[in-house]
Amino acid sequence: FDMVVIAHNGKCANRLVKPTGAERTLRQLRSLKLSAIWALMVEFESTGTGQPPVLPSGLQACFVSNSDVISFVGNQSAKYGPSKSGMECFTLLSTEGFGRQHKVPQEAVPAAKAAEVRDLMLGALFAIPGVSKREVGPAWRA
Repeated sequence: FDMVVIAHNGKCANRLVKPTGAERTLRQLRSLKLSAIWALMVEFESTGTGQPPVLPSGLQACFVSNSDVISFVGNQSAKYGPSKSGMECFTLLSTEGFGRQHKVPQEAVPAAKAAEVRDLMLGALFAIPGVSKREVGPAWRA
């Protein structure tokens, strides 16, 4: 492989890699800076229901600059072709600063905090030029 992506917290990643003998990877892991971010998944009615696309110009994903709240938006449903359910699922990732500001134990996220984060992240999404403001479907999770 040319590249390996390890999406795990640093302590566990170190324990997983240490017995492999991959010294360069282990050295790299020791220098990682851990960051807490929020991931929000929401669904919107799909364009097949007459709605305009959420992201402009047929984009399926984008990195967001000049936002203190979100850093990435991706249409997860686009991976599978047109939606048969009439809904599209999007993932929004927060910035590191937003994650730090709204950090709570991930094992027990208070419902009020999850709703607050959802509202702030959706507000930031809809503030991006060219993004269509939409009603959030019944399924969401922060």
